[in-house]
Amino acid sequence: MGRSLRERTSKLEALWDRPAYRMRRFNLTAEPGEHPCWAGFKSMMRDTDRCKGWQRSYVPKGQKQSFYNTGASRSSNFTLEDVVADQINVWLEENSTDVHRDVAVKAAEIYTNALGAVELKPTEDTASWMEQECKVMGQMPFMYSCSNKINVLVQKCGFDNAFVMSNDYLVNYPAPVNNKSEPNNDIIFYLCTEMVDGNPNPYALANTFAHELAHVIQGGFGHSSGVMMEGGATWLEGNLLNLAPRPMIFAWGFRDWNRINAAHIYAETKQTNARKLLGRAGTGGWHPALLALEKRDSQ
Repeated sequence: MGRSLRERTSKLEALWDRPAYRMRRFNLTAEPGEHPCWAGFKSMMRDTDRCKGWQRSYVPKGQKQSFYNTGASRSSNFTLEDVVADQINVWLEENSTDVHRDVAVKAAEIYTNALGAVELKPTEDTASWMEQECKVMGQMPFMYSCSNKINVLVQKCGFDNAFVMSNDYLVNYPAPVNNKSEPNNDIIFYLCTEMVDGNPNPYALANTFAHELAHVIQGGFGHSSGVMMEGGATWLEGNLLNLAPRPMIFAWGFRDWNRINAAHIYAETKQTNARKLLGRAGTGGWHPALLALEKRDSQ
């Protein structure tokens, strides 16, 4: 097989069989019973020098750790409140409430299906949303974080949102983080307390977990455009997890389907198309198409 054909074949595999592509690229082997999100982590630590023998460790449950609050742009103390299903560390910033804790932990339990509910199994042979997500989209980017935990930082942001930052774990790309890296240089999902206050529904938040962690997985395959990030994550919420399809609009739905049809007329720029007609286009404010529809409906 010529080099050009091998390169094309490799690129196709990176798109259609991501776990296999990543296994081969980093010379990893999945251990029996290893969770799909961390498939190959043990062999990476044992059989390769990828992390130079270093693995990120965490304080015991109930202890504090300093992180950078990326919403409020300040360093702050976070308490490790729970470790859900041995997969997700739930951290709460100082002055968070019991509601913030309970909703975040319950959402993590739904996402991991910690209680084994049949209704939360996307397929007969898949135990959870988290497992299905990684089976199809690929492993979490542990080959850059040298860690095998997802960290949820519940923090006061000053705005209502939830987000991830691929630069957290790609800070030394193409090399991984190391023992000199900051605590935030890890697999982190930032959850604003304002989002929990606005909708303390753990099921809705678990959906957000899946969406944002799809971004984390995608980021582990390299920096990419909003089309790949948002389109793939939104598709995941419906088809992949066997849930009702969500309208292709970032974080908001429509009250009726005619609003979608009308709004699509205005999807003329790369920015608006890349974000699937998000309600808040660019740096803020409602998209003109939606403003027109709001004005029409109010008359």
